[in-house]
Amino acid sequence: MTVTNPMQLATAKLSLILRLIQSLPKSRYIEIDGNGLLGRATLWESGSLVVEAIDVETEKQILQTAFETPDKWQLDDKLNWWLSEIATYEA
Repeated sequence: MTVTNPMQLATAKLSLILRLIQSLPKSRYIEIDGNGLLGRATLWESGSLVVEAIDVETEKQILQTAFETPDKWQLDDKLNWWLSEIATYEA
């Protein structure tokens, strides 16, 4: 298909972008900004949990770890650990 109309080209690009986004794995995340850190915990639909924290002042990555969390108790345990790391951080 040849597209010559700028509006058709823009629509075709948008359609492609939407299809790419829909094919990406789904996730949910929590962000916490406090104690000098910006933290994020991302839970992917596969059950993988990625926790990370960055020092806001230096922009240095303080923590980045991935876990496989098939059970709810494991998810709770890993999130509690991540929160305690953020709460007790000292620059």
